[in-house]
Amino acid sequence: VLVDNRVNQVENNPTTLYNNFYQQKIKSRIEEVIQSMKKERDTYIVDRYENELKNLYSQLNETDRKAFSIDELLQNLKEYRRMNHLTKKYY
Repeated sequence: VLVDNRVNQVENNPTTLYNNFYQQKIKSRIEEVIQSMKKERDTYIVDRYENELKNLYSQLNETDRKAFSIDELLQNLKEYRRMNHLTKKYY
């Protein structure tokens, strides 16, 4: 007797699999941009990264958008950069 397991059907649905893959790619790119933004000194490029983060955030599904606030993330990055640049010594 085969059991109709709708949970497995939903998880194995090609559309769902693609959406999950796409969301993972977005999250990976967000992490890459965050790391690049932490290292960047050029404010123009930092602004471009900030815009890219906002764009990527808007592409996340509702569940992932609820996981963090883009405004809070950007504020934390600005604070990190400010503290990092204040402590670096230039020779």
